[in-house]
Amino acid sequence: MSETKKAAISLLVAALVFVLTAFSSAQAWEEAADVAADQTVTETEAMTTGEEIKVTESETENITTEETSAEETQPEEESTEDIVDETLDETQEESSEEATEPAVEETTEVSVQVVDYFADQFMVTVTGKSALNVREEPDSKSKWVGKMYEGSGGTILEAGDGWTKIQSGNVTGWVSNDYILTGEAGKAAALEVCELVFEVTSDALKVRSAPTTEEENKIRAIYGGDTYAVVTLQDDGWVEIEYKEGKTGWVAAQYGKIRYDYDTAMTRKEIQDAENAKKQKNVATTHRESTSASADEEYLLACLINCESNHYEGQLAVANVVLNRVKSHKFPNSISEVIYAPGQFSPARSGKLERRLQSGPSASALQAARDALNGINNIGDYMFFRSAKTADLSKYSAYTIVMGNCFYKK
Repeated sequence: MSETKKAAISLLVAALVFVLTAFSSAQAWEEAADVAADQTVTETEAMTTGEEIKVTESETENITTEETSAEETQPEEESTEDIVDETLDETQEESSEEATEPAVEETTEVSVQVVDYFADQFMVTVTGKSALNVREEPDSKSKWVGKMYEGSGGTILEAGDGWTKIQSGNVTGWVSNDYILTGEAGKAAALEVCELVFEVTSDALKVRSAPTTEEENKIRAIYGGDTYAVVTLQDDGWVEIEYKEGKTGWVAAQYGKIRYDYDTAMTRKEIQDAENAKKQKNVATTHRESTSASADEEYLLACLINCESNHYEGQLAVANVVLNRVKSHKFPNSISEVIYAPGQFSPARSGKLERRLQSGPSASALQAARDALNGINNIGDYMFFRSAKTADLSKYSAYTIVMGNCFYKK
């Protein structure tokens, strides 16, 4: 082969090697670029995820929201609104106490609502000791389930021509329209006898020094279920309340319930319990003149009161019932005659007293008998008693409870 052909072949081989090498390098570079791109995406996702976590953590105390109108979406802004989710240091008060509030979601919006808070309410027209009956059915012959007194009101459930179905306190029933006021007349009557109050319905709420959501306006926290007198009621969604005696602040109305603080109806049981409570007296222990008694009478008295009660206070009370009867012209004038009077003390009839006379009184009963004879009295002038479990309190003009026994006046 000629030298010229050899040179041409060598040149061709070199060219092929060059092309193959360049092609392999391109693939390597492409793979490297893909790997780098994948790494970049992974790192970017990791960075993004980490930023979202960071944002989420930072927003556990101040959650941002978007206020969207019909035409445009506003940019996010840091929340300063009024449901409390942080610890507030009351640096703007004289008190330095700190309050830790439960974490609840905030919103940057303050709802503006013009509301007639008396729209579905009513007030009664009865005065003095008169009462309006709340009945099971819209009929004057129907059984009454509750009563409403002067200054009370409630919620209208169903309005009718002659009768209105209402709910007030724990009572639901019908009242005659002749004895209730609604609308503006009812509202005027309510404002004469009660005040408008704000009841917190969120878990916790910020009180502010001005009706704005600026962070520096925070004063303190108030909590769900708390009720405060309304000082000023604005149409822009803010309410001024008296959160402490002589101190006022502003709260967002949407996180509470505004209502009239009128009295409500009473059920039959509530009325009876109230009457019974008036009769119950806290009788102070007093000293009076001593009562003369023989040793046998002292022993008999100690045994009787031991049968009626196992505790000194109860034993002393029973001993004074016996002595009050001795001093009364309505009963015999001796201890033994009072104790054995027909139908009076059950241990004297059942044989229990006789058994106690045989075994003897306890030390506490003997001490109680002696103290009563020496003038120590813990039931006043009561002359009757029975177990508090079976006592009909409605039948007594006054009573007191001592160690499970009800001591009373007829």
